[in-house]
Amino acid sequence: MNANREVLSSSEALENDRDMLVSANLEFIGKRMRQVLSQKSVGGNAGCRDVNGRKFSCAGVNFYYDNRGVIVEMGNIQNLSPEVKKYNKGTIRIGKIFNKDEKGQLVDISALITDIYLSGHNIPNFTEVSLIIERTKLQYNIAHSKTVEDLFSSLDLYENKLYDSQGRELEVQDYLKPVIIKVVQGESDPRFLTSNYGLRDCVIKLRDKFLQGKAK
Repeated sequence: MNANREVLSSSEALENDRDMLVSANLEFIGKRMRQVLSQKSVGGNAGCRDVNGRKFSCAGVNFYYDNRGVIVEMGNIQNLSPEVKKYNKGTIRIGKIFNKDEKGQLVDISALITDIYLSGHNIPNFTEVSLIIERTKLQYNIAHSKTVEDLFSSLDLYENKLYDSQGRELEVQDYLKPVIIKVVQGESDPRFLTSNYGLRDCVIKLRDKFLQGKAK
């Protein structure tokens, strides 16, 4: 029994550490992303990304991260302090879907991180570091999902397994997506969804938006 408690305690501690690192990344990206994307030096032609039939036009953003997976800077090297050269380099690919508003101007209706490419494969804990940064992508995308389609794209873009708060794996296609639809449509309780990754909070916002539109 004590051994099981120690394993559980160790697992919980690891998850808490991961949550703290991801939160630090999300806070940094939130402060820097818009500023960096507005710079002329950002690669505006990073191709397209097809996510289950949704086509995202992409731009590339360089970033630098330490050996824990914490993002410390974003932007092209010539615009940054020489100090960043000591960190590992990566590239974030931002994908947008555009539509025209009532004035005929292009506006982005979706903006998600489609891919993250990492250097630093030689660091000792690269698997753990890549998990931190991949989870950062997932939680950024979930937080910025404006529609159910965005949320589904966010889940499809995640390259690792999802787990609930008890550590049980979540099956995305056959379980999670159908439950999300039912909750958004007001046919199921949000408590059936995990609070991990900011998922439940996102679905509640989408549900409120859906029900408000339905009431008009």
